[in-house]
Amino acid sequence: MNTHAHNRGFSLVEILVVIGIIALLASVIFATTTDSKIRSNDASRINAMRQMVNALELYFASNSQYPNIDSASSLDAACTGNAAWQALETELAEYIEQLPCDPSGAYVYEYDADSGNQYTTFGVRARLEHASNADVAAGDGGYSAVHFELGEQPKYCSVNYSGADADWLNAGNSVCAGGN
Repeated sequence: MNTHAHNRGFSLVEILVVIGIIALLASVIFATTTDSKIRSNDASRINAMRQMVNALELYFASNSQYPNIDSASSLDAACTGNAAWQALETELAEYIEQLPCDPSGAYVYEYDADSGNQYTTFGVRARLEHASNADVAAGDGGYSAVHFELGEQPKYCSVNYSGADADWLNAGNSVCAGGN
């Protein structure tokens, strides 16, 4: 007769090992999906900026100037923006259905036209959040190493000015301070 009973359960060590493996896999999956979401947000921002620039160029082709609006920004996650942003959206309504809203709700889009040359130049920008996009932001011809910038103003100011004076949206000089 066999007097040894067979154990039918798992030991505490086996259970802890399985829990540890599951936790490790969950953390890897979470990190991967978070990274992918941030990259996706940046791609959406860049695409939205290009669509906005296309609308601005169509507006220019019809009006021989860019919208006469200084320092417009989408100030919040609801994308209601400041009064200037709402005015810009009205001006561009024929060319773009809606101005972009940040996909994460954490950052803003910004626009400015240069009144110093009768609104024949502009700049737009949005902050990129993924560290791997620093080269995209730095290589766009604009001032900021964390913003994706498009338009003539960022390029002109970066080439012709240095330091804080090259910041086309916030500089203290009249040429590169967004024309303000």
